[in-house]
Amino acid sequence: MSWMSPIGIDISTDRLEIIYEQVKEERRFWFDKCLSYMNFYYTINITLFTGYFLANNFEKLQKMLVIMPVLSLFICAYAKKINRICHKQFMENTIIMIKLEYLLGLYSKIKVSDVKGTIPFQNDEFIGVGRHYQNMITYKDSSQYVDDELKEKNRSYAYNTKALNYMAWVCFFLIIYGIVSNGTIGIVITYLKELFSFFIKSGS
Repeated sequence: MSWMSPIGIDISTDRLEIIYEQVKEERRFWFDKCLSYMNFYYTINITLFTGYFLANNFEKLQKMLVIMPVLSLFICAYAKKINRICHKQFMENTIIMIKLEYLLGLYSKIKVSDVKGTIPFQNDEFIGVGRHYQNMITYKDSSQYVDDELKEKNRSYAYNTKALNYMAWVCFFLIIYGIVSNGTIGIVITYLKELFSFFIKSGS
């Protein structure tokens, strides 16, 4: 059964317009929320990277620096989850907006009694953007629309994911560099030996 049905409820145009404005505000909220979250996490990671390279000049701190990229790696993983949640909410509100725009007649021809002058964009079929309409009618299920949009390469979601992946790779190389070059691996091995000896002694 479709969301448009002869046995469904009647909604007046005034109410549709109110709902449309509310959904549009929520859609903007999630987009702005995502931007603010990503800027926050990018700033933290850049600060950690900067701190890593600055503190690397101090010999006493070098063995502890591996903590910074490890922390940044966890931040990247968490930020990717937040990025997906925010963009999914944004896309779901976009779907509701498209449905409301359809009901409000933005994807229908407008009947006028008299046309004065040259019509702007006279080759367009309706007020709504034709590309959006052609895209939405190819989908019979909104969940599939969301999934496909999240897979698109030219979307802010994809750009944020790529940026976080690049940061994660930087973290990974900094961790390897910190372990190999600063003697951290020796500390780890010594700690593991002591831990192993402790378990052997406690078991005997």
